[in-house]
Amino acid sequence: MNKIDERRYEINNRKQEIRSLLEGNEEVNLDELEKELKALDVELGDLEKRSVIVERDLKTITKPEGDLITMNEKFDKETVRGTEEYRSAFYKTLQGKALTEVEQRAYSTSTVSGAIPTTTANMLIKKMKAIAPLLSEMTLFNIAGNITVNVEGTNSDASIAGENVALIDSGDTLVPVALNGYDVTKLIQISAAAATLAVSALEEWITDSLADSLTKKLEYFSISGTGSSQPKGVLNATYTAGTNLLALTVAPALTDLYTFTGMLPAGYDAGAKMLMSKKTLYTYFMVFRDDSTFPALNYVDGKFYVLGYEVMLSDNIATGTVVLGNFKKLVGNLSQDIKVEVEYSAKARQYNYVASAGFDCKPAIDEAFVKMTITVA
Repeated sequence: MNKIDERRYEINNRKQEIRSLLEGNEEVNLDELEKELKALDVELGDLEKRSVIVERDLKTITKPEGDLITMNEKFDKETVRGTEEYRSAFYKTLQGKALTEVEQRAYSTSTVSGAIPTTTANMLIKKMKAIAPLLSEMTLFNIAGNITVNVEGTNSDASIAGENVALIDSGDTLVPVALNGYDVTKLIQISAAAATLAVSALEEWITDSLADSLTKKLEYFSISGTGSSQPKGVLNATYTAGTNLLALTVAPALTDLYTFTGMLPAGYDAGAKMLMSKKTLYTYFMVFRDDSTFPALNYVDGKFYVLGYEVMLSDNIATGTVVLGNFKKLVGNLSQDIKVEVEYSAKARQYNYVASAGFDCKPAIDEAFVKMTITVA
């Protein structure tokens, strides 16, 4: 990175710091910050002009010794999306703004057209997992293309080998899980005013919009996907009445909870959690809250627990349906980098952003999950 780009990077970082100060609770001198911002904008404009002159008129110069200096900075296709040049080029493209030559090189070096910058991707994944805890709980890969991964299946107890006795295979198994890449897309829109937003502001808007919309789709497929031309969700694992399915026609009693949790094999009990909707929790489980007796339902540090199992809440599971299991055995893959493509509608005076992600998932081991259905007439 040359000195001009280094200074631009420093200015952008300082502007982000000022933004944080203004949005925070600390007392600040607004006049001084406003004066500093104006000075930074002036300096940034001068740097842009210098960069244009360098790229246009001074691509190569010769030192007195005769050595050739090339001003064309090279970018590596594997790491380019982590550079400030690519980030700037990406958001300028979304805004329909012209790119400098350096930005053009950075943007064209990426092997995936329209892939979001690394910093944006990290922000997005963090926000997505905060919105949908299930995405943090499941085993989620980020490997390009269709893949087959192995998940631990039967896990037999260890044994003590006798002296001079041949070792016997314990019977442990690995279950192969084939995952494809279904194209999950979402359209988001913003008015032509987007062209005036600063990069940091547009990045925040993009990540907030994508985190909310893409997360809901990925979580929906992880829970309710049929597995037919789409990902297979945990609700569509194989469930057998009396084995790993408890079907109730009345509201559950405490003994039903014991029966239900007892269905889950002990090997999958460590780390197991319950998945249900908020309505299910408050309709059928809050009645078990009684701190004076055995607490079947607890609320600790902002989380609910049923018989010791942490509860995950989602609107993507029907009222009256509960799944208990080790969600690490729900395996998914983001098979392509999240991309954002843009088109401008002059008639509507708005930008249409189409975000897409390749995604597939499926329960690797059906016996790692048990399901309860409550159907009250």
